[in-house]
Parts: sequence; C-alpha cells; structure tokens
Amino acid sequence: MLTESSCLTLIAGDSSRKGNMNKERMLKAIQHGSSGLDVVHGQLKNMMLQAEDDNFAIGKMKDWKRALGHEISSRRAWLEGYREALANVYRLTYEVSFLERDVETERSEDNGNTMPK
Repeated sequence: MLTESSCLTLIAGDSSRKGNMNKERMLKAIQHGSSGLDVVHGQLKNMMLQAEDDNFAIGKMKDWKRALGHEISSRRAWLEGYREALANVYRLTYEVSFLERDVETERSEDNGNTMPK
C-alpha cells in the first residue's frame, strides 16, 4: 500500500537507492572473476529496473494525481529520461564487451593461437 511518505519519496526521488551497489559487493564480484565492465553492466540493469518500478508505482497513485498532478508528471518524465539514459549506457557495455572480445581474438590470431568463437 502506498503511504503518504512512500508517495512523497517516489515523487521527490530517493537518490540513496540509485546505484547503491556498495564497494564490498563490487569487490566480491571482481574477486570471483567478474570484470569491472560486468559489474557496471549488472548495476545498470538494476538501476533501470528500479526506475521502471518507481515509474509504475507513481502511475498507481490515483488519489495523489489530483493533488500533486504536476509533480507526478514531472517525476515520471524525469524517470523515463533517466531510464533511457541508463539503457543507452547499458547498450554501451555490450558494445565495449564485444570490442574487447574482438581485440582478444585478433591478438590470439596474431600469436598463432586460435580462440574459440
């Protein structure tokens, strides 16, 4: 159930939740073999999902729409732009990953080794 506090938090935005992957979790992921790019990729996905969840929750605030109409529509527009920006960076992580793979393949072929594709 949406309370007054949760509604106002969603409308105002809770920046403490955005990108809240702590250093310890990132270090563990890297220690277990994830690349920094993989860690960023996963965090971007979480941030996009959180933005979508927030946008959906704001859309369900029927009683609040009359009282806070402008603030809600402004926040939803901001969340949509934020999610789109995250999605663009998320796509870049794929592009960088593919480029890294291609460079490694070329290096391997230059050294006379063949890497599986």
